[in-house]
Amino acid sequence: MAYGARVSRAGFKASTCADFESAFDSRYPNLKIAFQGKFTTTSSSSSQTIVTHSLGYAPVFIVYVKRLFSGGEVTLATTGYSQFLRINTTNLIYDGGLGEVLELYYYIFHQRIDQNITYNTVSNTATTPSGSSNDYGIRVSKSGFDVKTTAAKNLAWSSEYPSPIIQKMDTGTLTSAVEKVVSHGLNYYPQCFLYVRNVFSDSRWQGVFDASDSYLNTTTSQVKFYFTGVSATYDYGLLVLKDPIKV
Repeated sequence: MAYGARVSRAGFKASTCADFESAFDSRYPNLKIAFQGKFTTTSSSSSQTIVTHSLGYAPVFIVYVKRLFSGGEVTLATTGYSQFLRINTTNLIYDGGLGEVLELYYYIFHQRIDQNITYNTVSNTATTPSGSSNDYGIRVSKSGFDVKTTAAKNLAWSSEYPSPIIQKMDTGTLTSAVEKVVSHGLNYYPQCFLYVRNVFSDSRWQGVFDASDSYLNTTTSQVKFYFTGVSATYDYGLLVLKDPIKV
């Protein structure tokens, strides 16, 4: 007999809710943060190490960027222009680009990029909240914070809030300028992130988002993406979450 634990988000029944309505489910891994922080680049176009993670593998990462001399807006970092952000088995690296001064906010997760995994789907149909209050649940605070009174940002985990749940990590070879299609099997639009390796033939991975030379989009059954570069092929890692873009 299989054993495990499941905690639903506030207002949902753990016995009947959809997978993505769980705050925790031991059948699936959550996207756990290994490192996060802030790094300000110099005006040099040389390679700069943002953080040494030393995980021994290339992990999934997300970086937000604030351009200090252009109004101070914060956006999700994209490939190209002055935002060459790549990762290997040891470091998250900024490659300089145009030598612009940027303030970077980075998140590195324990999930490795180059590992094929697919988890079962028990239920992908949204349920109606039961209307129960938020007075009950589980809260775990970070070290040094009072779990009863601390703000949500200081919690390591809470059943009051959803945590990204991994549905699939798909890896393979992507032919330059040729669309790749990967089925996710969720019957809704899932959140997803794409990474490619060997853009500069140095075994580092970079994130890919919609741009003039690439795209990443999803339907209710598939994720479609492509990347145009100087090489004929690239390794890719596609992370698909159970968490929907919209229900």
